[in-house]
Amino acid sequence: MDLSIERDTPDRLVCTLREGPRSVVLTSSDAEAAAADLLAAIDSAAVTGYGECLWQEAAGDYRWMFKRTGSHVTVATLWSTGTLTGWQNVLQFDMEFAALADRVRAEIARLGAHVP
Repeated sequence: MDLSIERDTPDRLVCTLREGPRSVVLTSSDAEAAAADLLAAIDSAAVTGYGECLWQEAAGDYRWMFKRTGSHVTVATLWSTGTLTGWQNVLQFDMEFAALADRVRAEIARLGAHVP
């Protein structure tokens, strides 16, 4: 799994996830809140084994869910445009938790996101 996080405008966060030939993009219209929520979800998964966060967009929401079991984590990313459509799977993958946590923290630090 390859993960990169960029800003396409000062207020917008864009995360690209690549697994083999598949590539998906998750976005948030509030970069600072999205960065803070993603870090909090990673921290929660490290401590409790589970974490999740919500990235909001005008047309809907992306939901990240992290389930850590030992040294591995299952990550599920979902998209919803509202209650009627429910949550649709964007991408689900498994990997080493430490590698994912390190990568997420490094990407957010590289962007200089102001997070508590």
